Amino acid sequence: MSNFSGYILNINAPNPPDMLGYLAGLPGMRNPKKIGDTNWCFLVYTSSKAILEDDEVSESGLYEYRILARWGGESFIFAAQSKDISDILIHKLLGKSNLSIFKQGINIDSFVRQIMEEPNHYSFKYLHVKCFAWGTSLNSMSLFGEDITASNLLRENSKLFNFTTCGVSEITSSKETVRIGTKGTLSLTLGSIQREKETQLTTIDKILRYLKINELYTDKLS
Repeated sequence: MSNFSGYILNINAPNPPDMLGYLAGLPGMRNPKKIGDTNWCFLVYTSSKAILEDDEVSESGLYEYRILARWGGESFIFAAQSKDISDILIHKLLGKSNLSIFKQGINIDSFVRQIMEEPNHYSFKYLHVKCFAWGTSLNSMSLFGEDITASNLLRENSKLFNFTTCGVSEITSSKETVRIGTKGTLSLTLGSIQREKETQLTTIDKILRYLKINELYTDKLS
């Protein structure tokens, strides 16, 4: 099992490059490996200096950071072992390129409410919400469950909430597939079995496609 955390990104360019080849050609990037028959790949970023203070040096004497990336179609995704590492590498590797790359806002609140009305595709295992009714006494909370939007408690009080992060899966799955936030944040725990890994990544592609088709991509990062 491997944890990855990063961002859904948008490339504003008339002719975006092949992102796998582009990433593999960046300084420090090594070992590009496509993941089965998907639009996802693994890469390794190596550096003589640690990105974070507590990072451990590898046997090669270099610091190594595993990258999970996706290119083409709905989104470009860049994720590392932590969001902090992703932030630094995106700025270092992509921020100075001639590409216009920005974090993709996602209207999570509308996504959750759509699924609440038509629960045919996805279910939520985790929701983080901002609360409006109780002032500073209670301004946010996190919810966990097998199918949170099926809860009468949530449905009866949903007008009091603004949903900002969701852990989502296909409705037939008991495990969270991916966690997505309004600021384009994305995190997942990727399994070690190849078939399960490809299935999970393909499901994430479907979720991204649903978000885009339903016009839930937004310019706002709130």
